[in-house]
Amino acid sequence: MAEKEAVKKTKSPGVTATDVAFLLFAVVLVLGVAFYLWWGISYNDWLDNGVYAVTITLLGFGIAGMLVTAPHPPGVEAAA
Repeated sequence: MAEKEAVKKTKSPGVTATDVAFLLFAVVLVLGVAFYLWWGISYNDWLDNGVYAVTITLLGFGIAGMLVTAPHPPGVEAAA
């Protein structure tokens, strides 16, 4: 019985679905910033409601998703 517990404790967690989701939400966040910068530079139009709508949506989903899937959320202590 003790051997099984020792194996569980030493087992490497590897890449989990939460890690992948966190990375994808980070990519969405970067896409939001990149889209706004690309649009502004390409069309020299920094004040456009449509661009704001797309950018805010991407930034919102990116930030919210990263907060939900954070490996160690703010204010929560890691388990010992």
